[in-house]
Formats: sequence, structure tokens, C-alpha cells
Amino acid sequence: MTGLPRSIIKKYGVSKKAWAVFRSTKHSNKRRVVSMAKRRKHRGVKSFFKRHKSGLGLTGVIVGGAAYGAARQYAAAALQPLTSKLPMGNYADNVVMGVLSWALAKGKIPLVNKIPMTREIGKAGLYIESAFLGQELLGQVAPGVNQGGSW
Repeated sequence: MTGLPRSIIKKYGVSKKAWAVFRSTKHSNKRRVVSMAKRRKHRGVKSFFKRHKSGLGLTGVIVGGAAYGAARQYAAAALQPLTSKLPMGNYADNVVMGVLSWALAKGKIPLVNKIPMTREIGKAGLYIESAFLGQELLGQVAPGVNQGGSW
């Protein structure tokens, strides 16, 4: 067997012309189908973003609390004109210092927000002011309960 179909052999015999006709008919009727390459699944090492520590840890809380305790007296004296205008009674000083601590913790005060320790000082101020406010509220609700406090 030569590989030529019988219909071409009958017409042309086994010759060069027969092979040329065979090759031309072989490719002319069929369209070449180009398929996309299969996408392979890669099993590689997954990369994760590095997480940075946002705080200074327990040391930052201790140093921030000490810094806030040292500066609170001077800041409260400087903000006395503002606290006297607020109609909040005994709570005005704690509210103003709490708002100042919140602004420090969030980084809302310009020029100071670039220093990383100010965030820790602001967090410590929020803790301290909320403790002061809780003590004063408890003194209003149950007057003899917080007599042993050191604040």
C-alpha cells in the first residue's frame, strides 16, 4: 500500500502528480484549529504581607502612661480657659483631656503625629481619663464607695 486513496490512483496512478493532488486535497478541505494552551496549576510558595507591629508593647504603655502623668498637670493648666467654658461641671476637665488624648492616639495633631511615642501617650491618656471619669461617675451614683481611692 502506498498511502494514496484508490480514487487518486485510478485517476493519476502512483506518480508525482498523484502525490501532489493528494497533498493539496488533504490540506484544502480541513481548517486548522488552533487551541489555547492549557493553564497549568502551579503549586508554589504563597507569599504573605509582612505584618508590622503597630505599638511598642508593654514598655510603650508603661512609658506612655508615665509621660502622660507627668504632662497632664501642665496640659490641664494650659487648657483651663477652655474647660471653664464647657457646661459639664466636674467632668469638663476629664472630657477635654480625653479628647486631647484621643487626638494624640489617632495622630490628628499636626507636627506631633510624626513621633511614634505620642500614640502610646495618647492611648495611656485615654485609659487614665476613662478611669478618672469612671471614678467620678461612681462617686455620683454611690457616694461613699470610692473613699479609699488614691486619685
